[in-house]
Amino acid sequence: MLKELLECHKRELLESAIDPERALAEDGVHTETDKRTINRILGHERVASRLGACLVFPYFVDSEEPVLSRLKPLTPRKNTGGDPVKYESPRGARDPVAYLPRATREMLKAERGSTDAIPSEIVFTEGEKKARSLSQHGIYSIGLSGVWGFRRSGRHELTSELQAIAWRGRRVVILFDSDISTNPKVDDAARRLAQELRQVGAKVSMLRLADSD
Repeated sequence: MLKELLECHKRELLESAIDPERALAEDGVHTETDKRTINRILGHERVASRLGACLVFPYFVDSEEPVLSRLKPLTPRKNTGGDPVKYESPRGARDPVAYLPRATREMLKAERGSTDAIPSEIVFTEGEKKARSLSQHGIYSIGLSGVWGFRRSGRHELTSELQAIAWRGRRVVILFDSDISTNPKVDDAARRLAQELRQVGAKVSMLRLADSD
């Protein structure tokens, strides 16, 4: 079935400095309205009836088939604290998976196929939309689904997909949201990510990004 974007989702992407058509063509960002498909993506039998149409962000690693997708529903459910759950992740996912836009994946693939490639700079940020926007503006980016999305569950080490990237000598910028300066947990996560990357030879610096959804 041909994937499309609802007008409301096109406007949302444009407001995040993302070209909707490029996001669809390059990274498969699309709208899903079919409840059965939404339930299948999330591994949940009943949740779709509460979410409405969802903006889908497929996650790719080494193939053209996504390893998972995260959804941003039009009518988000609320968590136990009464706050809206802006993004839905599949049930049962164990280790986090980083969001790599197509340009980043292609750059890393080209580097692996070259014996003398100079490592390109990569920017780590929070969320798919920020990573997609940076990518569209010519910046190689990796989006984390949460500030601790770089670490394997229960271990003080990078996820396997991040370990597979050649970090030695690579310049890396950690560009988390503005609350890095006021939220100790966000600041701690950024510093731990910097530490993990430096241990594998990356040259890391940290910047602050204005807050956004």
